[in-house]
Formats: sequence, C-alpha cells, structure tokens
Amino acid sequence: MRKLFVLLFGWLIFFRPAVCFAASDYLIKNFTSEITLNQDTSLTVREKIKVDFSQRSHGIYRVIPIIYSAGGKTIRAKFRALSVTDEKSQPVPFQTKRYNQSIKLKIGDSGKTIIGNQLYVITYQIKRVVLSYKTHDEIYWNVTGSEWGTEIESASAQVKSDFARITKTNCFGCQTEFTDNQAKFVATQSVGRGRDFTIVVGLDKNNQLKFPGILARIMQTVTGNWGYLIAFLPVVIMFLAWYKKGRDKRYLSDNIYYQPKNQKKRRVSVFARPHLPLVYHPIDNLTPAQVGTIIDEKVDMQDVVAEIVELARLGYLRIKKIKKKKIFFNETDYQFEKTRKNKAKLKEYQKLILNGIFAQKDIVGLSELKNKFYKHLTGIKKKLYRNLVDQKMFPASPDTVRAIWWGVASALAIFSFFLAQVFVGLTANSGPLVICIPASIFALIIPKFMPRKTAWGYSLHRQAKGLQWYLGKGKWREEIAEKHLFLEEMLPLAIALGVVGKLAKDMAGLGIEPPSYLSGIAINALAADLTSFQAMAASNLNASPSGRSSWSGGSGFSGGGSGGGFGGGGGGRW
Repeated sequence: MRKLFVLLFGWLIFFRPAVCFAASDYLIKNFTSEITLNQDTSLTVREKIKVDFSQRSHGIYRVIPIIYSAGGKTIRAKFRALSVTDEKSQPVPFQTKRYNQSIKLKIGDSGKTIIGNQLYVITYQIKRVVLSYKTHDEIYWNVTGSEWGTEIESASAQVKSDFARITKTNCFGCQTEFTDNQAKFVATQSVGRGRDFTIVVGLDKNNQLKFPGILARIMQTVTGNWGYLIAFLPVVIMFLAWYKKGRDKRYLSDNIYYQPKNQKKRRVSVFARPHLPLVYHPIDNLTPAQVGTIIDEKVDMQDVVAEIVELARLGYLRIKKIKKKKIFFNETDYQFEKTRKNKAKLKEYQKLILNGIFAQKDIVGLSELKNKFYKHLTGIKKKLYRNLVDQKMFPASPDTVRAIWWGVASALAIFSFFLAQVFVGLTANSGPLVICIPASIFALIIPKFMPRKTAWGYSLHRQAKGLQWYLGKGKWREEIAEKHLFLEEMLPLAIALGVVGKLAKDMAGLGIEPPSYLSGIAINALAADLTSFQAMAASNLNASPSGRSSWSGGSGFSGGGSGGGFGGGGGGRW
C-alpha cells in the first residue's frame, strides 16, 4: 500500500505537470517580421504568423505595445493598422482597441471557426520608435514579444533601410548578418511563453532620415509625459497663489515708523532684503500679543502669557511667586490677584483673558487654571485676529486665510495624486507618482505663508523684527543703558518676542530690580524665574482634561537586453 502511494505521488509530481504544460490549443509554427524604415522615421511592419490550431477557434489576437517607459521617460508611439490578410492575400476581419499600454488586434470572424494550419499577414505602421543618439540612430525592436500562451517554434526578422546605412547590428538569442541597407536575424531557439526575440540596428548619423522638428519633439515629450506636469501641479499653483495673493504689501517709502501721506503701495519683492531698523522702545499702540502675532502671523501661547504680564503691568492684576511646602521638596506656583481697576479701555481679547483667569474667584493660583483656562483660548484667539484686521494690519484673519488655502492645497494634492495614478495605469511609468508625494507635501506647507500683511502691517512687522533683534543681541542694553530703559514695558514684549531670557540677564547685569508687578522674585534669580513662569503658564493655561493641547497655534518654544526596446507584446487565440 505504501509503495502504491509513493508511485502515485511521484506520478503527480513528475508526469502530471508535464502533461498539463505540454497541452496547448494552438502552436505558432513560424513568426516572420519584415520591417521597413521609412524616410520619416516611421516603421512599416509586416508580420507573417503561421498558426496550427488543435481545437476549433475563431482566430488570434496580437498585442503590440505603444507606450514605453525607460529612465523615467515615457514614449508614446503612434500606431496605425493597415491590413490583415490570409495566405491567399484575402482580407481577414479584425478589430482594434486599446489594451493598457498596448494596442490589441482581435483577428478572425466571430461567426466562423477554424482548425489546423492558418497564416495571418498583419501589416501596420508605427512612429516615434526610432531613436537618435550622438553617435548613431537606432532601431531597437522586440520582434515577437514574450506574452504568448504558446511557443513559437521558429522566428526571423528582416530590416530594410533605404534612407540610412546600417553600420552594426545586435540580437539576443539569435544570429544576425547585414549589408548597408538590409539586416537579417534568425532566432536560434523557440520563443514565446516568456521568451522573446529582440533585435538592434545601428544607423549611420549621416543619413536621409527626417526626424520630427524640435517643436514636434517637445510636443511629443509633453504629451507623452503629462503625468510629470500633473505631479508638480499642486506646488506650482500654490506658489503662484502665494506670489499673487500671499506677498505682503508695503509703502513706496522706506520709512516704517509712520503712515505716509502718499499711501501708494506695492508688493514686497520675492528677493527683498530690507535693512534692520533701529528700534529700542515699545511700538506705539501695540500690545505684546499684537506684536507677537504680527511677527509670525499666528497667535502663540507665549503671546497670551505676554499679554497676561502686560495686564499686570497696567495694574489689572498682580502676579506673585509663592512656595508651597511639600514633604520632600518645595513646589513653586504663581498667584494671580484681581484688582478693581476699570476695564472699559481694554481691548476685547484682553477682557477675555482676565475673565478666563478670574472666572471663579479674585485670587487664583496658576496651577488651578489647569484644565479650565483652555475653554477661553479659542475666543481670545478670534478676538485678537479680529482686532488686527480692524486696525488694518491684515486684510483678513490669518487663521481663516491659512484654513482656506490649506483646503485648496489638499484638494489639489488629492486631484494630482488621482491623475498621477491614471498616468501610471496608462503608461506603467511610476515616476510622476513618486514625485507627486513630496510635491504635494511642499504644496501643503505653502498655506502657512499665505496670510498677507497690509502696508501698515508690514511696517509694524519690520519694527517688531528690529526690536526682537536688538533685545536678543543685548544691543538694547549696551547702546541705551544711560537712557530710560523702559524695563517694565519691555518685559512683556520680550516674552512675546521669545527673548525674555536675554532681557532678564541684561536687567540683572545692570542691577535693575524686578518690575513692581512681579513680586516674590529676586534679582539674582530673575532670568530663571521668568523662564520658569513662562513655561509653567504656557503648560497650565493650554492644558485640557483630555490631555491633548487645546491650542492649534503652537507653543512658544546602457546596456540593453532581450525583451528591451520597442515592439514586443504577445498574443493568443480566441
């Protein structure tokens, strides 16, 4: 019984597959191709295919590629079927249709079946497949293709060139010989079923061939590689949108400290490198939150913290550093105490900040605002953007502008990705799809820069940049130490501009006492305490019960081979 099982298993493994693979409904006895090179560089191809049908069939189909991809470039050939005849030169019905990157010729009569030997003579013309190199012109042609459901017992090809002298030939799995105007190739083994028959013919550069002109070649390249244009479409459109809609306006005058009488404006040049203005003092009529927002066109947590310190400077609250004793260590907190000063003159976003801090009681610890103050952040942000628009620093809310253009960029990216996939499906060239992803990422970054400042907003921005540089470099202390230092006014601005650490060190170096609105802070610990306060305030005021940030504005801190070339494809029976 065991021996019988072994014999049966061996038969299944070694004999049954051989029988299965050997069986075929048809066999191609001979495949001959006569290729004529025309003066316009098109090829007229005449294929004689002798088929032996072992079962009744309607005919064959021939698949001929017309879209080729190599080295990231797509070449789209022009194909025209001329005729299909039998051995008696009688027409044979055929249908032509697109099939992926190929043309599919369905040859035969659906109302008639045949069996035995049949000869099909297929004649077609194909353009844009003769390539021009520096040293020679070239025909690189896959005669039979490998995608047949049967073997081709014998195959041969002949190339006729009356308008260009043949200088060399090559072939893969075949023998070749040539004269000045004719080359012959004979396959040395059967092809089909994954094996093909590829030939190469080199032509003298000094010839009578008429290649397409430069404009025609450019159009061929563009139409054949439109996927690359689509891949860059989102980033190109977004860059043009920024160029027309996102660049700041500026006055014709270089003076940035006041609004000129002649208020003619122009867009800021792409290559503008404006001088750094000398700004040593607070900017007129701007609060720290406005200064911080106009610097980077978004409301950050450090802008809100700076505004809280500004409100303390103006006397609307007091800030006190306190120590809480724990078992093993002391814990630092900051206490806010509400004053009775009238809030009528405050801006709307300043009132919202105070209401958010003192929503429950008049004396509150910074740590107590955790998971509570975040509810007020969206309203503060909207009111601050609205204020900047009302004061004509921005034509529209930067947040809204970014959101709109981010939606546009996203739609363009999706559209581009979809068309790139269509292109890959049509051409099998995945180059545009590879480019599409990083190009779309760059397109999605551009909306960040779309908010545009008005001419007056740009002037204030330049002042803020000057103040930020001088505070950060210590120039402010060095160059005006003998003058009124505006220390109380400068501290909130330094927080908004991200240079509070440098300013605190300068103050300590000059022996200046901490501002009166900050109590419990020693001069020798000023820099550390201010940095600690800013970090702690940003963390607690931004915290929400979910554990996620409630703030979208961010925090403060050549060799060829068989199967290459044009032509190729394959076919089958039907």
